[in-house]
Amino acid sequence: MQASKESALIKMQSIFEYLYDSFVNKYGLINFAEKKLNEVLLSVTKNRTIPKIELFARFLGIGESYYTPDDLDFFFTLGLLFQNATFGFNFKKDALALDAAPYANQENIIELLNQFFRDKASYDKINKTFQDVL
Repeated sequence: MQASKESALIKMQSIFEYLYDSFVNKYGLINFAEKKLNEVLLSVTKNRTIPKIELFARFLGIGESYYTPDDLDFFFTLGLLFQNATFGFNFKKDALALDAAPYANQENIIELLNQFFRDKASYDKINKTFQDVL
């Protein structure tokens, strides 16, 4: 029962709050932890031209356009889907047979991401991030 309560608390935190708590737990002293966290945030801000860092910055809430904790949850859910998915068609001896199981192709997944993250990232950025993840 205790683990489920802790899981619920972690899920409700933003990634910034989680990162802050992690630094405080790692370094112990709040002033030192905040100094180290500030170094990370400055580095993230400086390197936002790198697509993965830009994505991380948006999840941290840095900048005008950022992602919510629900967006992060969706992103991780898709990540698990990508890890366990087969893209394209599972061709058997007879590709037209009823038991030939179709899977989502890359273009459909990118379009799904584009619809979910509309107004938050361009199609090109989503496609580039998708390519980097794979």
